[in-house]
Amino acid sequence: MPRNQSTAAQRARQIKKTKGGKYTELLRAEQESPTRRLAAALDAVGLTHEAHMLRDALRPDPEWDAATAAYEAAWEAEDRAEKAGAPQHVMDRLGEATAEAHKRMGELCSYDDPFEGDRAVCRAVLMGLAHAGRHEDSPCLRPAADVLADRAKMALAWADGIRSFVPLLRLSGPLTPGPTAARAAYRSLAEATRLPFKGDEEWTRCGELIEEAAALARAACR
Repeated sequence: MPRNQSTAAQRARQIKKTKGGKYTELLRAEQESPTRRLAAALDAVGLTHEAHMLRDALRPDPEWDAATAAYEAAWEAEDRAEKAGAPQHVMDRLGEATAEAHKRMGELCSYDDPFEGDRAVCRAVLMGLAHAGRHEDSPCLRPAADVLADRAKMALAWADGIRSFVPLLRLSGPLTPGPTAARAAYRSLAEATRLPFKGDEEWTRCGELIEEAAALARAACR
């Protein structure tokens, strides 16, 4: 089961903090939009394997959603109590509840790749950009650009998950502005995935390349 939507989870927490709302519903929205449109576009051009992998990585997981919601509730209760100056015995009890909820999440994740979902999204975006770089008016261009733009809002968070040394395809296609920009976006994102896990320099460079790819993909849509 896909207990691995790290970037989506962080975005859902951010939205909840600033705008409120139910965490599980926000998380589901982050997972499904605009990735659902990208999966449909990949299907439409025959890239069914990539579409299936994307849907599979982001499919609903009620057990994980429940564990995540329990942890969020425990953490928020502890945070409110601390800000209210609750006595130590209350803080100890709430801290134990938070630790137990976090332990449950760890148990569910223990046999999963925590970045599988991030990499599935990245592979789908790459294949969408590759198709757009080879074909004028590709239906994959707009959804791939939208997904990439969404991920670029938290580029450094996504940078943790996508570095999986995706091989760079040799792309050729129309020399018109859209496909040319799509190929450039593909190359930037592919380069980001090839950066090693060494230190902060590679991490920040990966984030910069994600943002660069997003800007190029937006340009391809014009």
